[in-house]
Amino acid sequence: MKLPWSLSRRLVLSVAGMGLLIVMVDFPLRVLVLRDASVRAFSVPAPPAMSPPPSHANIENALEKWFPTLQEADEATVAERGMSLRAVFGSAAGARAIIRLDPAGDLPAQFVTVKNGENVLDGWVVERVRGQQVVLKRNAETREMTLFQRPKQ
Repeated sequence: MKLPWSLSRRLVLSVAGMGLLIVMVDFPLRVLVLRDASVRAFSVPAPPAMSPPPSHANIENALEKWFPTLQEADEATVAERGMSLRAVFGSAAGARAIIRLDPAGDLPAQFVTVKNGENVLDGWVVERVRGQQVVLKRNAETREMTLFQRPKQ
């Protein structure tokens, strides 16, 4: 059964009109949020009240309290930083070693990359980097550090 053209056209238009009516009612109820016009209005904010700046003498007193002057430590009280060998590797420029300097006082732990003849710390100079071993020298004192040492029995 075929509907006449005017009836099918009326049916399509009425369904479309009902859908449009549903959208027009649903949108303001669920989606549309009206805003207050006063929120959008721009007004210059009032500058905050500021106190006068502190005097130079007050600043100096506060700095002395916060950062007291430090006395230099005697040579006998300075603890020597520990060092440990972490890696040895070679390149075209020669063998290099990575040495970990242990934390001491305010100084954090550091990793230093050194090669023959370079100063490591406090006068310790790299005398030789070879294989898994690094030899450090300070004046007449020498120290050998080796990777993967066997435990002493």
